[in-house]
Amino acid sequence: MHQQIRLKLGVMSVNDGTGAMTAMPIEVDPIEVRRSLLDLLDTLADAGFDLRMVAGRNIETTGEFVFAVADEETFRCYELLRDRGFRNIRVVEPKHGHAAPGPGGLAAALREMAIRGPIHEIFIGIEEDGQTPIQVTTVTNAIADTTA
Repeated sequence: MHQQIRLKLGVMSVNDGTGAMTAMPIEVDPIEVRRSLLDLLDTLADAGFDLRMVAGRNIETTGEFVFAVADEETFRCYELLRDRGFRNIRVVEPKHGHAAPGPGGLAAALREMAIRGPIHEIFIGIEEDGQTPIQVTTVTNAIADTTA
């Protein structure tokens, strides 16, 4: 699990205004959103994808849902979502490592990863074989990632 799939479920429209008025983003009520998180999860489950890590913020409005599947399944998952009409799908490769269980496991893993730049996000996956996968994005990576 070395990559993340990120996508937007919600929608946002832009009101251009008239004359010298600036554009103003307008969030659409989640009830009117074309896709919901449950639609996505059902689509993934029906296709047999096992989610190894999940995260998100403002998922059904203007934010994004972030998840990972087994490495060998990432491209097939991306294609499925694209073909089903999901939008703004991106595959991102963050820094990754594994944390040992117990006190200090995450701190030790972060030190071992030798991350440069302030940490922006941390994602924790499902423990497997006594190791918990972690993924980290930095502020530098977040600023450079403007494809959202």
